Amino acid sequence: MCGWVGVFERGDFGRPPGASFPCEQCGARLRYRDEATAVVEHFGDGEATCLMELLERPDFAALTVLYVGVSGPLRGRLRALPNFFECTLEPPDNNSAKPKRRSYQDLQALGFAPASFDWIFSSHVMEHVPDPDRAFAEAHRVLRPGGALVFSVPMVPSGDTVVRGEVSDGAVVHHLDPKYHRSPQGRSLVFNDFGEDVADRLHEHGFEASVRRPTGPLMTYSNAIVFAARR
Repeated sequence: MCGWVGVFERGDFGRPPGASFPCEQCGARLRYRDEATAVVEHFGDGEATCLMELLERPDFAALTVLYVGVSGPLRGRLRALPNFFECTLEPPDNNSAKPKRRSYQDLQALGFAPASFDWIFSSHVMEHVPDPDRAFAEAHRVLRPGGALVFSVPMVPSGDTVVRGEVSDGAVVHHLDPKYHRSPQGRSLVFNDFGEDVADRLHEHGFEASVRRPTGPLMTYSNAIVFAARR
């Protein structure tokens, strides 16, 4: 994230590994550092060593990015870019004013024109989308040729995606006991436990996809995986 070099200590053993090992300099925890590493590896051409260094490059800073969500350390750094936009499904509350360059979007039916963005980023959002294949198709539509979808999800270490629930006729149908994650808007229902078939599903929507595990076994143990998919 910031380029600091040193020993990363786990700290609170009550947290999963991905939410531990904070950076002494910027405070970013392991999950977010792996996301930043995937961005650097994808866009850095082997020349940038960290996200802060990548942000100083005029060619990267000129890219148009859609950040899905309203929190996270990557957002804090990317939002200074001149062509930064963010979206979330709904406002945190009815009294919230919409910040500049934020819109409220359904990832399954984005309200953007084709070829609007150079890259799209999300952190642990896709598991809360009822139909991720529709979201992948929409991401492909609004990305420019050569654009990238970079996202992280918790992933089952073996096997295919398990559908926990779906939306039918406007109502949620549960196939397994409901599972929720915390989010800035409160509890968020998990619709899919993603498996190893995600890369193949991205291929079906026209992406060249790869799985990124920058910190290897530790992130596999915590089931937090980053995907980088090029249009």
